[in-house]
Amino acid sequence: MHWKTCDGSDWRETRPHETSITASAARRATNPGSTLPPPYTHRRSSRAALSKLGTQKEFGDLSRSFFDRLANQSLQYFLSKTLATHVGAGMRFATMNQKAIFDHALSTHTWEASVIVRDFSSEWFSKHRYEEGGDISRKSSDGFAGFALKKMKDELKLGARTSAN
Repeated sequence: MHWKTCDGSDWRETRPHETSITASAARRATNPGSTLPPPYTHRRSSRAALSKLGTQKEFGDLSRSFFDRLANQSLQYFLSKTLATHVGAGMRFATMNQKAIFDHALSTHTWEASVIVRDFSSEWFSKHRYEEGGDISRKSSDGFAGFALKKMKDELKLGARTSAN
């Protein structure tokens, strides 16, 4: 059984497009000279642009931006459900300014943790492009995404333990 999106396309074909939209928007926001397409372009355009990420550095930077945003937005989403109730006199955050400082620290934490993904991504990209003759398979890329996410999670945990000491 294959799940379909509302426009009738296979959801497995939509995921890379959605990922490319998010990554493209993030990358273009932090680097206006980026070669990535503007967000919300057609799926084929996104794939074509992503396939042109021919350098280790560009792929590593894109991966870092993507996994930083993914981690930060996920953590902010879940924390937003509870942190609002911790602002006020006698609470964890006495003022909204203190909460904003916390949000900034969390953003810094995810950005710093994403260095490991950038380094891993650059090396992975170079290795798989060479081993697969320049055309990285879907199986390899699926393995990459899972392992990059694990590396990011482990690095966030390590950083949290280091900061707590």
